[in-house]
Amino acid sequence: MANKEDDSPAARMARRWPQKVFVGALIGLPVNDDGDRTLGLVERVVRAPDGGIQLIVDYNRTFGSFGWFTRPVAVPIEVVAVYGKQIASLDMQPEAYAKAPNWTRGREVDLPKDEVIRIALTRR
Repeated sequence: MANKEDDSPAARMARRWPQKVFVGALIGLPVNDDGDRTLGLVERVVRAPDGGIQLIVDYNRTFGSFGWFTRPVAVPIEVVAVYGKQIASLDMQPEAYAKAPNWTRGREVDLPKDEVIRIALTRR
């Protein structure tokens, strides 16, 4: 029987050479789609009650992220990767941002800017 490769978001992230980064280095970075269009900017990084890390992105598909008409969307760290001073949304398509509910603070905890986390790498 053939061994199926794990295709979970965590397994895909692990195959993308995750590297250490300070949380503060991610704040303000643009999150781009496959066409390098800005979906929004990273507003904060939080740890969810299940231990997962989420980027809270000020999303606005129509105008980009210029502060007007944006709404916060939680993006799991496993579905993105950093390239240069930008973040690629690899496994979360623009339609998923549009359909995602507005993020509201629940039991998530903001990570301090000096905390080190891991994020996948990619290139264009």
